[in-house]
Amino acid sequence: MKTKFNYNSKQKKQLFKLALKGLKDKIDLLPDVSSMYHEKLDNKGKFQKYEHILNDEIDILETIKFDGYILMLSDIVNYARQSNIFVTCFGSIGNSLLSYVLGIVDNYTLKSKKDFINFTPFEQKPTINIVAS
Repeated sequence: MKTKFNYNSKQKKQLFKLALKGLKDKIDLLPDVSSMYHEKLDNKGKFQKYEHILNDEIDILETIKFDGYILMLSDIVNYARQSNIFVTCFGSIGNSLLSYVLGIVDNYTLKSKKDFINFTPFEQKPTINIVAS
């Protein structure tokens, strides 16, 4: 059975605020972005580059009306983990910095911003699989 996410309102500001909090908490765990931008970056520069990636991802999610869905998914996954329920997500969401800083996925490997390809408005809708036990 397929269900359609009931999208009622834009969640961009709330999503960006939560993403920045998560980025601050996890910035030291993230890969160095200097090689991608071909410049030496201090911690402030690293934060700004990752902030830019988050903004791009959130813009894409807003365009395809998935920003509210990501907020809901974050709540579900984080509640499950706090309740000692094993949960993992995979699919397109695994290539998202946003999903990492929100705690939806456990790790993030920056290869290229193009890794977020399935979340572009001109491609298929994202594939997000959740396994809980």
